[in-house]
Amino acid sequence: MSIDIIKPMQTKMVKEVLSIKDDPFFDQLKKEANRLYSASQFTEAISLYSRVIDSNPPFNQLVTIITNRAQCWLKLNQFHKALEDSDSLIQSFFAPINDPKDNLWPKELKRIYAKALMRRGQALLGLGNRYGALRAMLDFERYTRESNLVDLKLDGNSQITLNELSRSPMDQFKESLPCERVEIQFSGNPPLLIEGKWMKLNADVKSRPKARESHASVYFEGEIWIFGGKNTNENEFGDMWAFNLTNQKWREIKWKGESPSKRSCTMLVWDGIFYLFGSSESESDDKLFWTFDPKQSKWTRMDTKKEIKLPALRGHRATLCHTRRSMIVFGGEGHDFDGDKNRNFGDLLEYSFVTNQWKRWPKSSVLGISPMQRRSHIQWIIGNDLYVLFGMADPPHESVPDTTLEDFWKMDLRLLDSSGPVWAPLSLQGNVPEPRAKSVAVVRNGQAVLFGGYSTSLSMHFTKTKQVMQYNYMGDALVFTPGKKDGHWAFLNGKGERPSNRAGTFLVADEVGNVYTVFGSTNVSDKMHDMNDIHKLDFTQTAETALKIPPFHPDTVKTSKLHKKTCSRCKLVFDTKLGQCGFKCGTYYCSIDCQTKHWDEEHNRTCVNARDPSKVTNLDEMD
Repeated sequence: MSIDIIKPMQTKMVKEVLSIKDDPFFDQLKKEANRLYSASQFTEAISLYSRVIDSNPPFNQLVTIITNRAQCWLKLNQFHKALEDSDSLIQSFFAPINDPKDNLWPKELKRIYAKALMRRGQALLGLGNRYGALRAMLDFERYTRESNLVDLKLDGNSQITLNELSRSPMDQFKESLPCERVEIQFSGNPPLLIEGKWMKLNADVKSRPKARESHASVYFEGEIWIFGGKNTNENEFGDMWAFNLTNQKWREIKWKGESPSKRSCTMLVWDGIFYLFGSSESESDDKLFWTFDPKQSKWTRMDTKKEIKLPALRGHRATLCHTRRSMIVFGGEGHDFDGDKNRNFGDLLEYSFVTNQWKRWPKSSVLGISPMQRRSHIQWIIGNDLYVLFGMADPPHESVPDTTLEDFWKMDLRLLDSSGPVWAPLSLQGNVPEPRAKSVAVVRNGQAVLFGGYSTSLSMHFTKTKQVMQYNYMGDALVFTPGKKDGHWAFLNGKGERPSNRAGTFLVADEVGNVYTVFGSTNVSDKMHDMNDIHKLDFTQTAETALKIPPFHPDTVKTSKLHKKTCSRCKLVFDTKLGQCGFKCGTYYCSIDCQTKHWDEEHNRTCVNARDPSKVTNLDEMD
């Protein structure tokens, strides 16, 4: 589409928006709310700001008040709410009408947009998403410079934070790392927000397992089962518990006979049987792999001596591949029982539930590029594709601490039998997650949900004589949706009782797609703390169409007389028939591209029929 056509349309739209005069009554309410803010009465100010917003004031007043409310949320450390307000400004108010980088907006509105960028960065930082915060703060500095907003500057603390974020610990020894490291590519588009609701489950405090991290957990027949793990003192556990989601009570599982020793490991469910894999500090090579029958409360040790040589692993990840009826294991830290010291692995293991046999593909046997050896990474499978994200790498030499990797990989598991492992590096698109370790992902409805973890950075010790490793614990949740290229990441705006920042937690999903965080550890005032709480993330509160664009077909859908020539996104006039939103809400588009962009920007939240599946348009029906 010609720029000569778009520019006059944008100018006309901006002039129409700005021609609406401010309402004096809303101005009085805003001044009173500002007074409450100045008096540090942030809750009262939010209440008054919200009343004005709900009254649908003119555009200029609306964006100003939302920006002010975001600042109040920041003062109350309600970072997810501050992010919601900031993103609603960037994504729903400014972006659909005009790109603020053009010189069509007056200076007052440019200031509002700049403040939204800055507060978005502060909110992301509070949520632990340091890379997202860095991107937002850099966007703020670039936009204020390009728009000549010389009076808007980051405050002292934010400037210090920006300087710290800009110094990646990877830069200090980048030359020592293998060349197969893949750089993250940032996307300038505003992220798509996905809604959900957090709820803390109130378990009986008198009878529940000890707090822990790095445990194994599965969902089975209405209960969350956990085994093993360790506490912050590195003491391992060997007990098993089950949490009933209906009555919210724990019960300890007892058994007789031989059983696994205390350990941190992985556990999966296949055909009603639990499969446990991993080692303890003193494990022998024939006690790595166990099955557990929950109906009989009986363990069975699986003999692996007759098969391929399996390494003793900890910090690995194991994932079910339903299409291959197998368990896929990658990475981890351990040894090969040949006297070598602990190291990170980059081998791929597969256990077939059909043949009950293991296969092993050492990293050295992989053709082409492949992920660096790692542990405590994030791993999931969607369809036939295995995804591996981030994790911890061995340092190149003893003087350098462990490194948080910054790469993203994909493997087509259908090629295993013919070509072996074939890896492809991916870039990160959308709301970029910060590189992290000891995080976890779970797949629900064809998407991967990621939560928590920690990143590492080098900081000067209080003696100013040496650098020590700092761990930044995170509490953000993101959703990955596979796509034709590299897929798309989105920030999850979970409301309600959110879990605290943590690492070493575990995610499980029930049959309807709700996600649960199970235990974990965190750092409070430089002291490590283990947790034994469970939080539920309820996606049923939101229409699943938040990520699924409804049908579009310009050849079979007539345009009504009301919208007969105007695209709902680009606002341009056309002489041809336009395609309608598949939810039959009266929204029309000139192309699939316009529909997709409009859906991501705002229509996934504003479509009046999106929550009613009966309103989906039959493409063979004529209006």
